[in-house]
Amino acid sequence: MAEQIDEMSRNFVELWTRDSGINTPSEDLVRIFKGAYPHHRFDASDYPESSICDLSVGDGRNLLFLTGLGFDRIAGTEITQAMVDLATEKVEAFQIHPDIQVGTNLSTPFNDGEFDYLVSWNSCYYVENVGDFPAHVDEFARILRPGGTLVLSIPMMSHRVLDDCDDLDNGYSLLRNDHYGVRNGTIWRTFKDIDDITDSLSPSFSEFRTAAITDDMFGFSYHHHLVVCQKG
Repeated sequence: MAEQIDEMSRNFVELWTRDSGINTPSEDLVRIFKGAYPHHRFDASDYPESSICDLSVGDGRNLLFLTGLGFDRIAGTEITQAMVDLATEKVEAFQIHPDIQVGTNLSTPFNDGEFDYLVSWNSCYYVENVGDFPAHVDEFARILRPGGTLVLSIPMMSHRVLDDCDDLDNGYSLLRNDHYGVRNGTIWRTFKDIDDITDSLSPSFSEFRTAAITDDMFGFSYHHHLVVCQKG
C-alpha cells in the first residue's frame, strides 16, 4: 500500500505542478456553506468562532474559500509530505497560512475533539484495504467535538469515475477507469444509495441532511451524494 500511495502522490504532484494556479472550489461546497435551503442552512455567524479541517486538500482550492468565510482556525491534510508541500506553496501564494499536515482517512495528526467542522470532499471513501471504512468513520468522529459537523461529497455508482471498476464485494471497488489517469488501482468504498451511506456513518453521526447532484456535462456524468451530519 505504501508504494501505491507514493505512486499516486507522484502522479498528483506532477499533475498539479503543470497547473500553476489553484482550481476553484466545488460550487456544491460553496452552496452548502453559504446557501439557504428548506432542509439545510448553516449559521455563518458561527464561522469566526469555529475551527474547520479539510481532509485531503488537493491543490488547496477549498482552503481559499474557507478562509474567506472567516473561520477562526483552518487545517487540512494530504497523504504525503510532497503533496502537503505543494498545497502549502500554492495557498501561501495567496497570503494564507493554514495548518496542512500529513494524514490519511485512517489516521490524522489532530487531537480528540479538535474541530467544529470537518470537510471530506470526494476523499472519505479512499481506503487502504477492503473493510477499512468503519475505521474512517471512527477517525472522523474522534477529531470532531461533540455535536460537530461532518460535510461529505461521495460519487454515486453512476459517476463516470466508477465506470468499469472491479467489484470487490461488501461495498468496495477497485478503480480501473480514472479520467485523470492517476488513481487506477486504488480501492474505494462505494455505496449503492444514500441509505447505504447514512447506515455506514451511524451510530457515530446523526441528524442527516442529504442532497443529490446529477450533473451531465456534455457527456460526462458527475453524479454525487452530498451529506451534512452531526457527531453523536
